[in-house]
Amino acid sequence: MVFRNNVLIVLIIFSILISLGGTWLTLGRLSPIIGYGAGASGTTTVSVGESIDITLYNSTVAFGSMDIGDYNDTTDNSPTYFNISNDGSVYINVTASATDLWGTQSNPSTYFNISCRNETWWSCDDAHSNDSSSSNPIGTVASIVIGGLPFNDTNDSVRVDIYVLVPVGEASGAKSSTVTFTASKDFS
Repeated sequence: MVFRNNVLIVLIIFSILISLGGTWLTLGRLSPIIGYGAGASGTTTVSVGESIDITLYNSTVAFGSMDIGDYNDTTDNSPTYFNISNDGSVYINVTASATDLWGTQSNPSTYFNISCRNETWWSCDDAHSNDSSSSNPIGTVASIVIGGLPFNDTNDSVRVDIYVLVPVGEASGAKSSTVTFTASKDFS
């Protein structure tokens, strides 16, 4: 029995050594394990397309009843001015055109004017910002009223004032004009 127990012990030890050797050889052939406890970084990219989009927040400027020779504008917020916001992803220029307001005066005239005025910290381009009633007549052909309006939400809004002077000889009755604003990319 002693002989058999010694043989059995030798066989068990031999089996353990073979098992350990096989494990060592197998692990040696595997590629090294990486990333455990180590940092790694990657890159994400995205391309945002250009978009040109404006919102007109107040679409009606109603001056109410006026008499021949009366003058009114939106600079005192009565009536409320047009408010344009750049909701796109590029700097924009905005042009304006309008149908004739008066029966006796065709556009452009000193009797119907438009002006860009600061609504946020951004200032209107001096070439397109006039607070004088006769300095920026609105015409039936589009002309620029806002230049280089940013798209950042903190400064993407501008007010557009309207000035009217009722001409001598104008017939009584309701008067209206459709003002059309068109945005385009500012390439400057």
